[in-house]
Amino acid sequence: MFGRLSLTAIVLALASTQVTAAPVPNFVEPVTLIKNSQDYNRLRKRAMTADEFKALAAYCQARVSKYEADKKENQAELDRYNSKQHMPGNPKFRSLDDLLRTYIASDDKAIARWTLLTTQYADQAHKLEGAEAHQ
Repeated sequence: MFGRLSLTAIVLALASTQVTAAPVPNFVEPVTLIKNSQDYNRLRKRAMTADEFKALAAYCQARVSKYEADKKENQAELDRYNSKQHMPGNPKFRSLDDLLRTYIASDDKAIARWTLLTTQYADQAHKLEGAEAHQ
């Protein structure tokens, strides 16, 4: 009896925690959820409403976050690598230092590209919302 009562109390405590721990809404609440690049490309070709452009902007912002995390991880690995002494490498192969610098440069390009797209889609969504408000 006592074990069942404690289990009930735990379940009720967890349920109340989940209610209060609802996710904080993002600045862009997409109506259309984009799950992958195919969905993104499909919506990109036919987007006409403010909500669709908001969904595109949210997807692009998620890509920016992903590439920023990748860059941070690559930079940390590069810092760890450079903090140690290394034997001269084999000239046939690229050094880890060179490879990580290439990855970081690639991440920077991707961040710039997806940030630009985020801004363009968000601007288009705001324009459409403004046009809808004036009608």
